[in-house]
Amino acid sequence: MAELNLSSIASLLSGNGISTIAKTVGAKEENVQSAVGAALPALIGGMQKNVSTESGASSLAKALSDHSGDSTSNVASFLKNVDLSDGAKIVSHILGGSKTSTTSAIAKQSGLTSSKVSQILAMIAPLLLSIIGEKNTGGDSSSAGLGSLLGGILGGSSSDLGGLASAAAGLFGGSSESSEKTSSKQSDKKEGGLLDGIFKIFK
Repeated sequence: MAELNLSSIASLLSGNGISTIAKTVGAKEENVQSAVGAALPALIGGMQKNVSTESGASSLAKALSDHSGDSTSNVASFLKNVDLSDGAKIVSHILGGSKTSTTSAIAKQSGLTSSKVSQILAMIAPLLLSIIGEKNTGGDSSSAGLGSLLGGILGGSSSDLGGLASAAAGLFGGSSESSEKTSSKQSDKKEGGLLDGIFKIFK
């Protein structure tokens, strides 16, 4: 992948990836799209907060290295075989004390239960580590280096997360006509505010 950002990661998940997640958690694809659209920047934002210290950077660097060898060429297959127990531990490490509030905010935005959102987070967290780990192979694993990498993926520094909220809300905007028709009015009012709430955690 030449450039790694939210849009490129979302494109990997679109289609079969979203479908696989939806079947696994027992939810409609449009709801899963909404949840993933918020979960991606929330998880990466959590990583960025963690690497603000050298100890946090060292911990994430090890996790990225451990997962960098996992093949993500077939995202649907990866998600079908993901270790949800390991994924849940990764989410806890990334989000820390903000895990419950972040999960709740994503659940409210997407219309899913917190339990289903927790499953989704546990599925995509290992995938994110694999994708970012592959990108960072041989790269700078210092606090500054990883912070720059993650900031680039987010499309800006953590101080610009308010603007990122609206962009994240539209990551999968063109992939589901029914989703657009049924949720566009609600999303205009809800998504920006809820995502802004999530991102305040990481400032």
